[in-house]
Amino acid sequence: MQENFQQELNVHNLLKDKELAGFKLDSRFLVAVIALAYGGLVPLLRKLDRIRWFQPTLEAVAPPWELAPYFAAIALVELSYPAKLAGEACELVLGLLFLAAALQRREPPDHARRKAGLILLPIGLGLLTQPLVSALVYGADEELVAQSELELQQLADDLIRRGVMKKRLRKKRRIHKRVFTAVQAGYFDPGDKSTYLGERTTPAIADAPDPRRDRKGYFLDPWSNPYWIIVTKKGGRGLLYSFGPNRRRDTHLPRKKIAEDFEASGDDIMVGFSVRDPRPARE
Repeated sequence: MQENFQQELNVHNLLKDKELAGFKLDSRFLVAVIALAYGGLVPLLRKLDRIRWFQPTLEAVAPPWELAPYFAAIALVELSYPAKLAGEACELVLGLLFLAAALQRREPPDHARRKAGLILLPIGLGLLTQPLVSALVYGADEELVAQSELELQQLADDLIRRGVMKKRLRKKRRIHKRVFTAVQAGYFDPGDKSTYLGERTTPAIADAPDPRRDRKGYFLDPWSNPYWIIVTKKGGRGLLYSFGPNRRRDTHLPRKKIAEDFEASGDDIMVGFSVRDPRPARE
């Protein structure tokens, strides 16, 4: 949670900005290499007579040549990255190409079509198990909503204590970040008097004494998603918010000014605060 930009367990963001033997391990480079190696190199090796001892393995895994242009296109898009979220689209298409290669490798077309129908099974299971697992892991949403509302109010109270918000925040025209990232960037420092943190520090501050290494220490809501903060200079208002039970943002957030009567949409949970006149620290 401390090293991953999205504060979630995944591989590609943990490898961000890291290298191995001079090779960048960012996901877009890895996806490009995998696409070229599997979609181009493996079919090529399959046709070479010099490595007949390896032919059974290559026959078992090599995709058909017809798919090679699509693998090459994935590598090209990943390396050029022509649009936002191009990498996510490439990862999706790469997964579909793996599936297409598996279905076309040896099976007759009618068998492949029947196996493709099995894709619906995990989709159905996913739709069924997600709400069941959510209820078992997190508990009743009503209780968690109340808990999130309390925690956001505690965060807002902490923020408006004098000395918590830094000059860097006041100079910015607009910020919209995960709370953990905002603390890392030096926009505010909750110190060791935070009500929300139970008068401890957070791992977001380098070399912080006695950091609270639990969900609240990493500014995660009861559904294990990050709490977010948005501050606009015009109007001097800020919002702290959670995505709520559905784990996605439903509210269209203003770009210039946050009104005092601003309301959340969907099941988002939001608490507003003033940036201009922070209260003095409470004893």
